[in-house]
Amino acid sequence: MRVKRELEALLAVIDGIIGLDVHINEMASSNKDVILDSLFESEEALAAYQAHPEHQRVSAFVGTVLQGRSCFDYVCD
Repeated sequence: MRVKRELEALLAVIDGIIGLDVHINEMASSNKDVILDSLFESEEALAAYQAHPEHQRVSAFVGTVLQGRSCFDYVCD
């Protein structure tokens, strides 16, 4: 799926990403079809990722093919 390829390709392009995995339609009982599971070096790295032009391009594409979005950012202690 192009969404998976585009999102996972960001790992090689944007500094500060430790890991980035896309899971598609994992279980029929889910109410979402795609999960982006990502880990960043710091909150600053996350902010840089969100502002990066390549992330903006991919996000714009994803917005044209998927409906709805939920986001949960958190800090691991």
